[in-house]
Amino acid sequence: MFKFFGGCPQVVAPDNLKSAVTIAHRYDPVVNPAYTRLAVHYGFAVVPVRVKTPQDKAIVERTIQCFQRWFFMRVRKMVFTSLVSLNKTLAESLEIFNKKIHRVFKKTRREMFENEKNFLMSLPKDPSFETFVKLMVLKSEETIEQTSQVFTANAEL
Repeated sequence: MFKFFGGCPQVVAPDNLKSAVTIAHRYDPVVNPAYTRLAVHYGFAVVPVRVKTPQDKAIVERTIQCFQRWFFMRVRKMVFTSLVSLNKTLAESLEIFNKKIHRVFKKTRREMFENEKNFLMSLPKDPSFETFVKLMVLKSEETIEQTSQVFTANAEL
């Protein structure tokens, strides 16, 4: 996604879905470890939106709703035989949608993005990002064996 935008924002505000936020809390949310590693890799801060406060992301949510309705109306009679053709139509539709003048701001979404693009951080030199998370159960002797390494842990944790 960041490659599409040509940069990375300084702050990402995800919804409280489990892939981003493990424990939702107003003042001290627990961010998913994999999401945290992604944030460290790209250098952005994760500030989850508050629970049950749709006004925090109102403009984004409304734009997605407008695009979905417009796109589904546009392709309702089309038949897609492959994911490639669907993605091609989606990309073309997104380009058209971004060139439409916004009713409130009196600018196209493309123009608004170009004005804000200068605030994006540059992407990391190495675009690849891998993460590995594995849930393990302690054996009776309080050890975990991973490949050739053995880890000890306190059973009371």
